[in-house]
Amino acid sequence: MSEEEAGKEQEGSSGKSTNLLLIILIVLMLVGIGGGAAAFFMMQKNASASGDPAVAEKQPPPKPIFYPLSPFVLSLTGDRRARYMQIELSIKIRDEKTREILVDYSPMIRHRLIEVLSGLPYTDVIQPEAPDKIGEHALNSLNQLFEEQGVEDPGVDDILITNLVIQ
Repeated sequence: MSEEEAGKEQEGSSGKSTNLLLIILIVLMLVGIGGGAAAFFMMQKNASASGDPAVAEKQPPPKPIFYPLSPFVLSLTGDRRARYMQIELSIKIRDEKTREILVDYSPMIRHRLIEVLSGLPYTDVIQPEAPDKIGEHALNSLNQLFEEQGVEDPGVDDILITNLVIQ
């Protein structure tokens, strides 16, 4: 009997090692499949975030186009003493078609900006936020001018102050 018991023990331990080996293989397969699925979904997420692979390469933004205006010298209101402002403006535009529109309407643009800017009080112009407000005010008046003239979408994005002297 002792030989039979030894044979059963060997069969039992070999059966246990076979089961253990089978469990280890199944776990490894599941980990491999899970890792592959995770990698696949991560790649899909990156591809969908970038959109079309041909567009995935970043396009440099288009260079801005500026239309500079000749300097304005204006008198300011609100003080007994004579106060003056010299200002240079550049208009940021979208394309060359807009440049042609600005050339065509140049005298009207200058006239409108002189009207708007010469009415500014001296106390408002010396404030730290004044350049932003002046640019915004000038842009609004320019858009209003184009609207009055029937120009649809003139292509003006911004008006920038390139030089400002207040005396």
